[in-house]
Amino acid sequence: MPKANSPLQQSFAAKLRESGLSPKDADQLGFTLLTAQQLAKQHPTLTKFPVGGFAMPYFDLNGRPVKDFFRFRFLEQAVRAGFDALVKHKEVRYVQPSGVSPRVYFPSTWDWKKHFKKDARVFITEGELKAACAVKFGIPAIALGGVFNFRSATEGEQLISDLSSLPWEDVTTYIVYDSDAASNPNVLRAENMLARELLNRKADVYVCRLPGFEPGKKVGLDDYLVACGSGKFEEDVAQKAEQWAPGRELHKFNEEVLFLHEIGEVYEQSSRVRWRIPTFHHIYENRRFTITEVVTDKNGNPSTKLKACSLSKEWMKWPGRATVRGLTYEPGAGAIVSGHLNTWKGLAIEAEQGDVEPFTMLVDFLFSNGTNAEAKAWFWKWLAFPIQHPGAKLPNCPLFHGEQGTGKTMVGLVMKNLYGDNGVVIEDKDLTGDFNEWAQYKQFCLGDEISAKSLKDADRMKALISRLSVRINDKFVQAFQIRDCINYILTSNKANSIHMDRGDRRYMVCHVPGAPMSKAKYATINDWMWEDPITKQKPNRKSLSALLYHLLYEIELSDFNPDAPPPVTSAKEDAIAASQDDASDWANRLKSPDPEDAVIGSYASMKLATPRMLEALFYKTRPDGQKVALGTARDLRRALVEARFKQANDGEQIHMGSGWGNQRVWILDQTKNSRWAGSDLAEKVLNEVRKQFVADYGQKIEVK
Repeated sequence: MPKANSPLQQSFAAKLRESGLSPKDADQLGFTLLTAQQLAKQHPTLTKFPVGGFAMPYFDLNGRPVKDFFRFRFLEQAVRAGFDALVKHKEVRYVQPSGVSPRVYFPSTWDWKKHFKKDARVFITEGELKAACAVKFGIPAIALGGVFNFRSATEGEQLISDLSSLPWEDVTTYIVYDSDAASNPNVLRAENMLARELLNRKADVYVCRLPGFEPGKKVGLDDYLVACGSGKFEEDVAQKAEQWAPGRELHKFNEEVLFLHEIGEVYEQSSRVRWRIPTFHHIYENRRFTITEVVTDKNGNPSTKLKACSLSKEWMKWPGRATVRGLTYEPGAGAIVSGHLNTWKGLAIEAEQGDVEPFTMLVDFLFSNGTNAEAKAWFWKWLAFPIQHPGAKLPNCPLFHGEQGTGKTMVGLVMKNLYGDNGVVIEDKDLTGDFNEWAQYKQFCLGDEISAKSLKDADRMKALISRLSVRINDKFVQAFQIRDCINYILTSNKANSIHMDRGDRRYMVCHVPGAPMSKAKYATINDWMWEDPITKQKPNRKSLSALLYHLLYEIELSDFNPDAPPPVTSAKEDAIAASQDDASDWANRLKSPDPEDAVIGSYASMKLATPRMLEALFYKTRPDGQKVALGTARDLRRALVEARFKQANDGEQIHMGSGWGNQRVWILDQTKNSRWAGSDLAEKVLNEVRKQFVADYGQKIEVK
C-alpha cells in the first residue's frame, strides 16, 4: 500500500468523496490502491504506462468475485519519454485485461440475488463509482464499464451473458447515463441498442435524463446524488423518465439528426448537412410512423386506434429530441466539446510501421534544386506537427512551384489522402467565390495551381494561412463561426504566383527541378500511393498507415518552433524579386533603409516624410548614371500603400508650426502606425507627430 497521507492516498480519498463514498465503503467494495511500481509488478501486462490508481474487483450476481476480470482507475497520468512524449495523447482513465469480454459491475454492497424478482426495478449506468454511490443512497444500480460494454465482439454477443442471464421480464429498467447523453450521438446510439435488447427480453425500459448543473459540464449519477440526494432523484429524474418503447422511432431518429440550438437548424449526421426547419420537414416528409391514440366515443367508452404521424414534425415537438448548442471542429477531442457536437471524425487509418521510402524519394527530389537542407528538414517537421498535435494551426505554409509533370502536387495529394475526410483540394475559384463550404470540417488543404499576384489576393491568402477562426458561408443555410484548423500546401507553375513582400514570415518556397525524375520512379510512387495506380481513385491504406506512423513517432520535434518564420530559400528570394516591380522594390527598401543606400539612405533615421520629400527620391539610377523616375505621384502612393505605409492623421493635414505650416506626412516608423495613423487624433497625439517632425527636420521656413 502507498504511504499514509501520500499524494496518491489523498487523490484516492478525494475521488471517493466526489462519488459520495468513504474509505470504509472502498474496503467493502474491495477497492485496492496501488502505486505505479505495485501495478507494474502485480499486473505487468495491464498497461505500458503504469501509474498509481486503484483496482475495482467485479462480483457476480451471487456476490462471488469474478476471476480474470477487474478494472483499474488511474489517479495519475503517465510521464512519457522519447518520441512518445511529443505526441498529444488522449487522457486514459481506465484499463482492464485485454482480450476479455466486458462484464457487468454488481456493487457487492447490495444483495443482487434476492433483488431480481417480479416488479423489481434496476438502474443501469456507466461507471463503477456511480453504481456504488447509487447503492449507498438506496438505489439499485449496476454499471457498465462503457456505454457499449453491454455487448461483446469477442464472443459475438449482442447482450453479454451477465445481462442476458438475468430475469428481465416485468423488471422496470432505467438507463441513466450522464447529463450530456441527449446530445452525444455515440451515447444515444448505445442507449437505443441496449434498450432494444432489453425490450426483446420483456423488460419495461425507461430512459432517465439527468439535468446539468452548469453549461458545458456533464453531470453523472453520482454527481447528482451527492448534490441533490435520493429524494430529489426519485422525484425529478426517475418519476419523469420516459418509457422507451412508445417512442422508439423517435429515439432511433435521434441517431440520425440533431437540433442545433444556437442557429435553429437540423444537422444530419451521416451527410454532415444542415437543414433549415422547413427544408428539413420537406426532405423527411415521407418518413412516417404510427402511434397508438386513445379515443372516446359519445358514450364515454375509450378505445385505441393507430394514427400515422410525420416523423420530423413529431421529433421537433418531442422533449427528448437530440439537441446540442451548435457545431465545433476540434481534432483530437471528444464527441461533445462545451455542449457543441465535435464534427471531427478522426483519421480513417491506424498508424503502423511500414514502407515510406517512395514518399521520402519524392520529397528528396522536390528539394534537390539547390534548396538548402534546412528547408527540407523544416518541411518534414511542418508535416509532422499537426499529426502529433491534432488541431494545431500553423501560421506558415510550403509553396512548391515548377513545371508540370515534376510531381510537385503529389506530395500534397498524399497528405490529403492521409487526412481523409479532413482534407480537401481547392483551386483559385474556391478562394474567390461567395461560398466557402470547402473549409468546414477540414485540417488540411492542398491549394493546386494557386495564384495571388495582386496585393488583395495575397492578403486574402495570408489570412487563410494564419486565421484562427473561419465563418462558414454555405448555400441556403445560416453562416456560423468555427475554429480554423486548416494547414495549407500550395503549388504553382510560376515563381511569381503569389505576391510576397520582403520580410515575409509565412511562406517556405521550394523551386522544383525542371527535369522530372524517371518514369520508373514516378511509377513506384504511384504504386505506393494508390490501390490502383491507373485509376488513382482509392488511396493505399497500408502506405498511408506507414506514413502516419513515420510522422507520429519518427519525426523529432523538440527543436521545432511552429510560430517561427520558415527558412528563407533562394527560391523564396527569387519569388519576392519576381513579385516586385521597381516601385514596390523602392518602397520595401524604404521600410528598412540602409544608410549606404545612395537613394533613400538619408531617411534611415527619419520617422516621418512629406509626399514631396518622397517624390524627390522616387527614382532609380541606370547603369549609365542617369536618374529615371519610377512613376507618378499616384504610382508612389500605390507603392507606399502596398508596402503597408500609412499616413498620419489618416492623410489629413496637420499644422506643424515652426514655419512648416500644414503638412500631410507618411509614417516611416512602422511601430507608430497604429497610434499616429488613425482619424480624429487627440491633440496629445498630434503634438507627438509635430514634435517628431521638427525633431527630424528642424525649424524651417521653406520645404524643398
